[in-house]
Amino acid sequence: AGLALPMGRNGPAFLVYDNFDVYLEWNQSFTYALTAANLAARLAGAQQFDPRNPEPGLNGDQMRALQTRLEARGHDVGT
Repeated sequence: AGLALPMGRNGPAFLVYDNFDVYLEWNQSFTYALTAANLAARLAGAQQFDPRNPEPGLNGDQMRALQTRLEARGHDVGT
């Protein structure tokens, strides 16, 4: 099995098996294939997925502090 994390590590998690590749062959959009596979699982009686609780991103002050630290280490953070 593989682990699909379409919204990152704190979002919903899906185990995908070899047959998931069949969806990707039919339509190469990962989002479409994951949606179709989830719908098929729901029609077969699976529970609704748990969206979990993704962490909020950095606020403006935190982002500026991070960019300052990265810049001090020689990274180009842009203007």
